Amino acid sequence: MTKAHLSSAPTPQLVADFVALCLQQQDALEDYDVRRYNKIYVYVRAIVDELKKRDGDRRRDLLPLCRHENIQVRLTAAQKTLALAPAEARAVLERIRDSGELPQALDAGMMLLAIDQGIYTPS
Repeated sequence: MTKAHLSSAPTPQLVADFVALCLQQQDALEDYDVRRYNKIYVYVRAIVDELKKRDGDRRRDLLPLCRHENIQVRLTAAQKTLALAPAEARAVLERIRDSGELPQALDAGMMLLAIDQGIYTPS
């Protein structure tokens, strides 16, 4: 995935790529493959950065993914939309935390703790 691909891809394609990458992250988690998970994260971050740069901050297009059937997609979408829809994204993170489904419940809980303690401010 190159910068040229990101800048020329239509927003719906970037959202589809985001979902596909989150599903790959889920697979990496299930395989305990941290290296692969982290490598995929770089691509997820690049997509989110590109969406943020687009007119009107197209990260908004990730909001419907907060209701996706896959917990990793929901988690990542909520994390990446906290600055745009803090109440909705926080509610998703709270539901994931309270689900007890590991490791995403821990990730969501740590994100909420960091926000509440002022360690992390969504941007």
